[in-house]
Amino acid sequence: MGCETSHRPKKLKFQRSRIKTMLTIVFDSRGVVRKEFTPEGKTVNAEFYKEVVYRLLNRIQRVCRYVLLSRLFLVAR
Repeated sequence: MGCETSHRPKKLKFQRSRIKTMLTIVFDSRGVVRKEFTPEGKTVNAEFYKEVVYRLLNRIQRVCRYVLLSRLFLVAR
């Protein structure tokens, strides 16, 4: 029989992430409407929020138009 050496289990070293990520969430009384991650290096200021709101309004227009057209299709049948 050979001599077995027991090795100590390796200790895990945890490192905190150096990347900070911010998530902007827009919600109403029924829940989350939109989630958007802030791009790396982007400063969160009034101009940034203006862009977020602009994209949100565009999305609402597209979705509502689709819902409206689908309802009109059902009524027209």
